[in-house]
Order: sequence, then structure tokens, then C-alpha cells
Amino acid sequence: MVVKSKIKYGKLSRIITSTRNYLNKVMPGVLARVEWHFYRVYKKNFVEYFIKDPIRAYHALLDLYGGAIEGEGSARHVIYYLLKGLFMGNNAFVEHAYRAILEEDEKTFDEVLREYISLIK
Repeated sequence: MVVKSKIKYGKLSRIITSTRNYLNKVMPGVLARVEWHFYRVYKKNFVEYFIKDPIRAYHALLDLYGGAIEGEGSARHVIYYLLKGLFMGNNAFVEHAYRAILEEDEKTFDEVLREYISLIK
């Protein structure tokens, strides 16, 4: 969890805003439903919650979508597009982070996020 505490607020705010904008563009309406659930249950917006606790956020999405095969596919779809927005379409970062989430490897996810953030000016 070192990454999250060392992210400057300005960078974090920009990342959250750009990711939310991307999700609203490519998945109209989906973010509103997910955000409603996360505000109701966790009192946080989805993207912020995901950055701070990606594995728990993934499991919360699985719960939201029902956890069955179709639900798992929907949750993975949302996570994949969230990562595309988070990493601004940089496929190497997206794929590495996506694998880390599916393997529930938060340490690797944090390393990928830390590396990406170090490149942002």
C-alpha cells in the first residue's frame, strides 16, 4: 500500500478524473450504476476505491454483478476498461495490471501503478 500514500494529490486527482471520463465515454451508464453501488456501500467513488484497494474493488464488482459466469465477465470487462482509462491506453501497463488483478497480486499491481505514476509529469 506504499504507492497510494506517496501519490501526490494533484496526480491522483487527475488520474481519477481522467479515468472516470474515459469510462463514461466508452461505457455510458455503467459507471453511474457502479458508482451508485460503491457510494451506497463504501461511501467512496469506484475509481478512487479501486486505486486504493484494487483486489477488494474487484471482489465488490463480482458481488455487484452476481459472481456467476456472466457476472464475472461483466466485472472483468469493467476492470479492463478502468485500467485502459487509468493507464491512458498504454497496453503494456494495462495487460500487466489486469493480470495482477485477476491473480489477486496487489503487490504487482502497486508496482505497475508506481512505475506508471513515475512517468506522469
